[in-house]
Amino acid sequence: YNQWLTEHTYYLQEFIERQFEDLSDYRYSDLERLQRYHNITSEVVDLVIRPMMEQGKEPVGSMGDDTPLACFSQSQRNFSDFFKQKFAQVTNPPIDPLREKAVMSTTIGLGEIGNPLVEDRDRARRLKSISPILSRDIFDALLSFGDPERPRYEPCYLYATFSTGFSGSLREALETLTEKVIDAVKNEHVRIVILDDRCLSEQQPLIPMAMAIGYINQRLLATGQRQHVSLVACTAEVLEPHSACVLLGYGTMAIYPWLLYSTGLQLCEKQQKSAREIRVALQNIYNALSKGILKVMSKMGISAVSSYRNAALFDLIGLDRQLVEECFHSSAALLPGLGYADIEKRIRRCKPERSICASARWSMDAACNSSAMPSISKSRSAAYLLKRLSR
Repeated sequence: YNQWLTEHTYYLQEFIERQFEDLSDYRYSDLERLQRYHNITSEVVDLVIRPMMEQGKEPVGSMGDDTPLACFSQSQRNFSDFFKQKFAQVTNPPIDPLREKAVMSTTIGLGEIGNPLVEDRDRARRLKSISPILSRDIFDALLSFGDPERPRYEPCYLYATFSTGFSGSLREALETLTEKVIDAVKNEHVRIVILDDRCLSEQQPLIPMAMAIGYINQRLLATGQRQHVSLVACTAEVLEPHSACVLLGYGTMAIYPWLLYSTGLQLCEKQQKSAREIRVALQNIYNALSKGILKVMSKMGISAVSSYRNAALFDLIGLDRQLVEECFHSSAALLPGLGYADIEKRIRRCKPERSICASARWSMDAACNSSAMPSISKSRSAAYLLKRLSR
């Protein structure tokens, strides 16, 4: 076994000298438009992203939550807000992600799983990563093993990228996307499926990444192809550990949160940080997501992310029973509500208009500048500016 692992198993970190050296993939000319569509407000930047950049861990908040449920809210909400984490209802914590970190693991293995009853050297062909969260450097290392034009290429890591944008019906687009994935796995022997949402336009909104992952995962299981493929999400929807855990809980192997890094870089450049400080800040975001995943796993006493993946340890509030059965099987629909048509209406209602983005940019600049309004808190000053601009 040791010889098989030594010859055929690689850690993606082995092929990286230093993370976050090349920042070109984190710069977008229409960044404000993307942030507006994905609900990245000045409050999210100030209360969620900034603490992760500065402290390298998820920000601490109060236990109270007086916001309406996502299904009842009239405001734009992230799709992960429909999911509520389950936890072991005991008096003492099932496992401590800080003091018992030595017995917990976020290590993942990409590639075909194969038949667990057959022991041969091919089962050792795995690409490992110390975290399901990827940076651009780790993502590039992963792609280098699946590209036939690269020297590291191995057929067992062949990848294909699929866009989650749609133009017709959401339900039909989801079915079409799934058929393409299944065909690629069956007939083209693709072993790593990458779902990418960097295709947003006014004519092409996005299928929620959690919905796409859940539906594809269930269809792959039904067709007997799930063990042959690893699902990777290249998504803007992951801004904090909860949204990352939603994707992991329904079958995602790895996540590349490109818009989170882009927003972090934007905030660093507005603060005129040096190249080294930018690397440290983006590395802190990476570490904060990984630590947050351990925290969520610890609520159920799970020590390895491989056991948390596909566990579906969430309750869904406000989604239709049919949608839950087809996309999030094994999870309970506690309060049935919105179906595919309702979700599509909400998606199309959020149009990435540049005029709105200008206001968002103003409010973010105010939040980034600590001296913008000395007599008012940062989040309140941003809200004040938005209110004035809306008039």
